[in-house]
Amino acid sequence: MSEIKQILLTSSLTIVGGVIILAAGQLISEFLIKPYIRYKKIIGEIDEELIFYSNVYTNPGSVKIAPTMLAPIYKTASYRMRRLASKFGAVYRSLGLKKLLIKWNMVISDADKDKIEGNLIFLSNSLRDDFVKENLEKSSEIREILKI
Repeated sequence: MSEIKQILLTSSLTIVGGVIILAAGQLISEFLIKPYIRYKKIIGEIDEELIFYSNVYTNPGSVKIAPTMLAPIYKTASYRMRRLASKFGAVYRSLGLKKLLIKWNMVISDADKDKIEGNLIFLSNSLRDDFVKENLEKSSEIREILKI
């Protein structure tokens, strides 16, 4: 093989290899890394809202005492809990290689995901009634499952 052919073959293989590695890296980034980062961010949002609205879900029914002052706060808290439940489910379902991530304990199981969604919906629905004990149990279970 002549020297020019060898140089062309080597450079061609180098370029093709680089393109393949770039494409593989982009696929891994788009379908594994970015969804995992969104998953961790939604867990952070859940933690933030549970802390921020803890005065609301630990005092359900207080809105009956001062409805004009507290009703908007309770309504917002209810909306945020419900929104987080749906957003968490969507982010969880978008994870690539979920079974592998579950096996490596990087994400929670499908059953635990259902518990998180259900508990957030429960918190959303229970803010106008006297469910202090149940709300505390649900928020504690969310924190325990998500390790926050």
